[in-house]
Amino acid sequence: MKTLNFKLSIALFCLFLCFSNVVKAQDNQLKLGNVEVGEIDFKSFELSQEGNVLIEGMAGSFDRWSNDLVFYGWIIDAKSRKVVWHLMEEANDEFYDREDDGKFSFEQELSLPSGKYEAYFAGAMDYRKGNNIEINDIGDFLDALFDELDIDRSDFHSRYIEKLGMTISGVEGEFKVFNGSAKVDAYKKNAFFSTARANDNEFKKQFFSLDSETELNIYTIGEQRNDDYFDDVRIIDLNSYKQVWPNDATKYVKAGGAKKNRMAFQSFKLGKGEYVVYYVSDDSHSFEKWNMLPPFDPQMWGATIWTAQKDRDNVKLLEKNEREILNISKVRDDEYRSQGFTLEKDMDLRIVSLGERSSRHYMVDYGWIVNASTGETVWELEEEESKYAGGGSKNRMVNEKITLEKGNYIAYYASDDSHSYEDWNTNPPLMQDLWGMIILAEPKDIKSFKLREIEELTDKNIIAEIVRVRDHAEATKEFSLNDDQKIRILAIGEGSGNHMHDTGWITDSKGEIVWEMTMRKTKHAGGAKKNRMFNGVIMLPEGDYTLHYESDDSHSYRNWNSTPPRNQERYGITIFKVED
Repeated sequence: MKTLNFKLSIALFCLFLCFSNVVKAQDNQLKLGNVEVGEIDFKSFELSQEGNVLIEGMAGSFDRWSNDLVFYGWIIDAKSRKVVWHLMEEANDEFYDREDDGKFSFEQELSLPSGKYEAYFAGAMDYRKGNNIEINDIGDFLDALFDELDIDRSDFHSRYIEKLGMTISGVEGEFKVFNGSAKVDAYKKNAFFSTARANDNEFKKQFFSLDSETELNIYTIGEQRNDDYFDDVRIIDLNSYKQVWPNDATKYVKAGGAKKNRMAFQSFKLGKGEYVVYYVSDDSHSFEKWNMLPPFDPQMWGATIWTAQKDRDNVKLLEKNEREILNISKVRDDEYRSQGFTLEKDMDLRIVSLGERSSRHYMVDYGWIVNASTGETVWELEEEESKYAGGGSKNRMVNEKITLEKGNYIAYYASDDSHSYEDWNTNPPLMQDLWGMIILAEPKDIKSFKLREIEELTDKNIIAEIVRVRDHAEATKEFSLNDDQKIRILAIGEGSGNHMHDTGWITDSKGEIVWEMTMRKTKHAGGAKKNRMFNGVIMLPEGDYTLHYESDDSHSYRNWNSTPPRNQERYGITIFKVED
């Protein structure tokens, strides 16, 4: 029994030694590979002193080098983020042997200074030479590839992907493998804003303030083509809502891999104040899945902003924009939203509003402000005054400073049946959370601004009304005037040519018409051209009157067959008192 126990102990000891040697051997070696199309594998290593590393493995190119689909690797310096070795740049007949089916082995010894490095291995499509195959997605490409190689998908892993990869090894004691994401994690921790390793459809914003002029550093990598930014980062001044980065000194350059991979690094100064940084990515080509060759520094895909250690206390993260006093935003399809407010003194206000422009160049998602006492429109989001808001070309934005007199007002926003917050039918705007409108004021004026219920602002001024009119309406409302007085009439209806289809009028106690809504008296009411509006003041003598409104069989409140008018809640006719 003692002999058996002794032999078992020896065997276990030998097994331990073997295991220790395996672990020791693995400590100076890292392996990468076995990646799907559109994926990367990555690890990091450190050299304690200058020395050589051995890079070897099996790569692939189908059908020719730098054409269509490639599996390859590269190494970057983890601190400078610069490429120190790239297989596609080094590939030549001196160090690899190509096999007939597109796989090829490679082996190279590389001298590197001491430091930390990140190694990557990717499988991706490369269109630099082009082809005659119609490719709509990765599935189309693989179908064509498998047909050409005469294999099915189940064989692709065993015959190709599982065999493609690379190994990097160094001198034991000088070469150490460590967590491949560690360096980028450290960058993110030391930054006050970072979307590094950004995925598809990301959206992030952060308010911040600077206590004094501060130098900021920004490093961003994203997808661009010509002047289109599919992955975008911007810094906005919260006082003016104007862009302060990118600025005139910003330069985007090639980021390696696909031509559309672009990067920028810049140090720049911002003055004391409040700001917001926005980041948005589109629905493809990101750290989540690459639809073409990834950039050389894929982990930093996104945007990272930081300051020097000595300036970190200058930056304060904020929960919200303290200047914002009214918010009608994140508007969805077919919404009609409103908010009343009172100005206790004449005030300067800044309005930021985003909406959708139709192919005919008029706004179909838009906001406006009316004077609650008169029904008069005092501001609206007009296509002519709008600017491109990022994303799809139909995304428009107005950033405007206006002055309103002391009084009561109502802010409105209306949207059509498509392309709205979180349900975009093309690329969303950069500031997508502001789809709708916000109103900003100077800190010194905020106390003079009060949010109010709409009924509080309008009911006391209304003499009579017939509103929210539907199809086939024949409505009347009686009212009386105790003395001769001015009244304001707000009438909204449908008209075309020389004829009103939905219209209103006023008759006296004898049944005679004393006022009538006609095409000649009206102007465009916003939305479809057939939306017509009268908003004016007339004098009526003391007496009894009847308000009338009729509509036809289509295009009415909540049953629009075209873009509704701006003030759709007042579709019909309203009579207001005229304040002195």
